[in-house]
Amino acid sequence: KASVPQIGILSALPNLSVALSQLFAPFLSEKAKSRKSFVFKAVLLQAVCFLPAFVLPLLFRDFGVWWLILWYTLGTMFGSLGNPAWSSLMADLVPGSIRGRFFGYRGMIAGIMTLAFSLASGLLLQISTDTLFLGFGLIFFGASLARFISSFFLNKMEDPQAKAPIKDGVSMKALVKDLNKTPMGKFISYSALINFSTYIAAPFFAVYMLRELGFDYLTYIIVISSASVANFIFMKVWGRICDICGNVKILKLCSVFVPVVPLL
Repeated sequence: KASVPQIGILSALPNLSVALSQLFAPFLSEKAKSRKSFVFKAVLLQAVCFLPAFVLPLLFRDFGVWWLILWYTLGTMFGSLGNPAWSSLMADLVPGSIRGRFFGYRGMIAGIMTLAFSLASGLLLQISTDTLFLGFGLIFFGASLARFISSFFLNKMEDPQAKAPIKDGVSMKALVKDLNKTPMGKFISYSALINFSTYIAAPFFAVYMLRELGFDYLTYIIVISSASVANFIFMKVWGRICDICGNVKILKLCSVFVPVVPLL
């Protein structure tokens, strides 16, 4: 059974690995033969990591939580490693005029699938209370299988030559120096602060709901799935609005309401 500090580490360490991996991801993707092949390999590595993330904690019970943290962190890191290359690839494949609607539809479909499988996972854990390891094992195996399937379809995508020319990067020193002067610097500050404030408490919501409020697994899944329901309802709408008004205006508008949520 994981302690509260271990749960905090389980949430923090993968996010830290994601941040650090992004420093090397553009360089690695440029060295790869193609953007698609680089993303494909990253996805495969992530799929592989889900299996030992479940098996090793069973084999080494004394350090089971730490094995889970290790392999979950590696899986998260590999999954994010291909994000810059994937974003660049999608920017070339999807015309700018319909990009908002496309990602709106994509987000809606992803929300439906997330909701469906989250509820299915919660129901599985609920009916396997006496054999939770089996329930979690099926979930990990299903996640790995789904990632392998997604890599198959990813490999079917077109892989056009990058349209945007590669420009000289900005040094870290120059970026920090002009952090509040350039659009990129301002966005980095915004993103860093909003994520910092979010993840102060986010890792412990699950602990609070399961241990303090006494939620069963199905109730817990229903509560956290409310975000997927909201995505399903509004993602398509926001996609169209972004195409009309622009992403920055929508980001500014929605950011005003984010601090209100914890007060509710």
